[in-house]
Amino acid sequence: MQVFWRDGSASERVPVGFPLGHRRHRAGRMPVPVKKFEAFVDAQFGPKQAAALEAPLAGPQPGDALPVNELMAARVTNAPPV
Repeated sequence: MQVFWRDGSASERVPVGFPLGHRRHRAGRMPVPVKKFEAFVDAQFGPKQAAALEAPLAGPQPGDALPVNELMAARVTNAPPV
């Protein structure tokens, strides 16, 4: 990435990589977002619900075993309606 200003000057050129969870880097970097997700889930939910949310991440292809609609349904807590 490089920024060009109106006066014709420019910043140094800086390489920009892909984020940690991007499909080009998932194999080697997937443990970082998985740990971040687990820390969030553990802080927000009880042990049983946290375990249900974290279970699909334990396989060789993290997250591929659980459809999004099931993940979202598992997130719902038993809080009273607002």
